[in-house]
Amino acid sequence: MSSVYNRTTKDYRLSVNTPDFSVADWIINPDMSAVEGVNKKYHKVVGDNITEMTQAEKDSVDAVDEDARRSSIKSQAMEIIDAEPANHIMGMVLDKFAVVIKRELRNIKSNSPRTEKSMSELRQEVRDAIENGETI
Repeated sequence: MSSVYNRTTKDYRLSVNTPDFSVADWIINPDMSAVEGVNKKYHKVVGDNITEMTQAEKDSVDAVDEDARRSSIKSQAMEIIDAEPANHIMGMVLDKFAVVIKRELRNIKSNSPRTEKSMSELRQEVRDAIENGETI
């Protein structure tokens, strides 16, 4: 029985039947001491050795992860918007947000005195529009 480490997925398995694992894809009985306590996303395979990435390499991995996270959030947001009217709650929030924006634009057009509003103030105006059933 051996331990194996996948060169691509960084999967580490203990007590396996060695002939079941190709040396092209797996390191047999790897020395894991250099990466003890290190998140596997920061492991680097060099030949048959597993090492810890440099800080620059870690920063690069983190940047890719952050880009993927942001892309996922954008995709989810687009799905919510595209799903309306199936998502009636989001539809209502967007409609009431539009009420607040239209009110602000009317105030600008009429040269009404304006002050910059915080996000909490804008949220409260959307809450009020929902509560009062305001429409555009």
